[in-house]
Amino acid sequence: DRRVQKTTFSGGTWAVVNFGPEPFELTVNDRQWLLPENGFVVHGPNIEQSRVLSNGAVVTTIRGPDYEFTETE
Repeated sequence: DRRVQKTTFSGGTWAVVNFGPEPFELTVNDRQWLLPENGFVVHGPNIEQSRVLSNGAVVTTIRGPDYEFTETE
């Protein structure tokens, strides 16, 4: 139904986005995330980004080699 979409890029980075209204549980290599509506996980060699549900709050995280940002809504 295309509510959840995954894209893999040539450099090895992948992204999963939940466009659906209901939370989606994503499991990759024994890691789990709960994606809210418009939530996402991006993982690559030099970047990790996510917008996930954690303890009922939406948490946005961006991590790079020399950078880290986290915001809770």
